[in-house]
Amino acid sequence: MPTVDLRGHRILDLSQPIEPGMWDYRPLGVPVQPVQVDRIAELGRDGFNLSEFLINGLTGSYIESAHHMNDEAPTLDRFDLRRLIRPARIMRLPPAEPWTLYTVDDLRRADPGLQEGEALVMVTGWDKARQRIPDYVTAGPALAASTLSWFLDQPLSMWATDMTVADCLWGPEHGHPEEAGTDLLKSLYEARPDLLLLAPLCRLAEIQGDVGTIIALGPNIPGTCAVPARVLFIEGVRIEV
Repeated sequence: MPTVDLRGHRILDLSQPIEPGMWDYRPLGVPVQPVQVDRIAELGRDGFNLSEFLINGLTGSYIESAHHMNDEAPTLDRFDLRRLIRPARIMRLPPAEPWTLYTVDDLRRADPGLQEGEALVMVTGWDKARQRIPDYVTAGPALAASTLSWFLDQPLSMWATDMTVADCLWGPEHGHPEEAGTDLLKSLYEARPDLLLLAPLCRLAEIQGDVGTIIALGPNIPGTCAVPARVLFIEGVRIEV
């Protein structure tokens, strides 16, 4: 088996740290509990250190299958492990501000020329707002419903982004009332039941160059649609497995 020499290539950690007090999807009505990280054993008292965690499948940066919104789609444990290691291309959209709506024209202008089986890494820079809770979730950038046609034309196997939501969830006071409540992600998952989503990532704006390899690592929990992920990006190297 050939060996890939990664010396000289930067490896970036694109995943958010999981810690108490961090953002979550409760502002959108998702019934999750706040993150907890508790030390339950101490070396001096118990002879070892150990922590327990209260997290959910959408904690921090996560990997998600279309099963999240499509019961006919596979759960994460049914994917070939090769799907978690993908050559990737970078799409750099104009920097996001609160309530930015990206249109199909924005995607066409930034189109990276995706090839069959590649991951799309969509960069908006929104992770800069990560500490602004709850705005990070409720005021984040979104995609216009018309962008669905662009996605369906792409040969992507994985979509990675620093956005917290895809659909426009704002009220009319922030503009674009015709987009409010659209189901872009649900429609995409119904059309592409084998699609994997990595979101919301951080440090995407630090990626140099236009290609690389993205690797998503997470716990194997059978029957689930999403788990927290450690997401790595190797700059300038296309690894196909």
